[in-house]
Amino acid sequence: MDTMKGSLQYLLDGFSAVSNYLIQNYREIGLSDQELILYLNLVSYASQNNVFPSMKVLSKNLHVTESDVFNLINNLERKHVLSIETRNVDGKVSSYYDLNHLYQLELKEKQEGDPVIKDNLTNDSTNKLIKEFEVEFGRPLSPIEMEKVNGWIKIDHFRPELIEMALREAVLAQVYNFKYIDRILMNWKKRNIKTVRDYEHYKTNDDFL
Repeated sequence: MDTMKGSLQYLLDGFSAVSNYLIQNYREIGLSDQELILYLNLVSYASQNNVFPSMKVLSKNLHVTESDVFNLINNLERKHVLSIETRNVDGKVSSYYDLNHLYQLELKEKQEGDPVIKDNLTNDSTNKLIKEFEVEFGRPLSPIEMEKVNGWIKIDHFRPELIEMALREAVLAQVYNFKYIDRILMNWKKRNIKTVRDYEHYKTNDDFL
């Protein structure tokens, strides 16, 4: 009976189509085994109309920490395998993983006859900022805090150097709080402060924050 239940659940869970190109060439693309498994998880959830599964769910599936999942996703972004995008439906903004990049890489290889070259970019803005926050806060950031830093860049489109400035303002005020930093950034956004030069120009204003 248990075997029958297991077989039924196996069928009910459905199936995901995976490109043979990915399975045969993931090493050449530059993916690790863990990155491949994570990508396959995202494909599986997307086929079930879950386009932005939580870090908690993914960490459980991969048997790693949420922080590990966050780093793996950043790796896949750097290698141009996926991207985190946003969309506005009826005034509600939501995020989703764009998984179409591999298809574009495959087309490029077929058209040009060139091997897919691994992107060795190491100075990722998000990872750099996370390290700076951890140094100033004196502790590792939680996965939610990491997502917040990533959101400032990917969703709110703040420049990394401006986020660094907001962090410095918080440190000077001895307020080690993400809500405080978010308030600084949002106030700057209202004032159309987009660059360090804008920051320096308005820095002397009494009501700057």
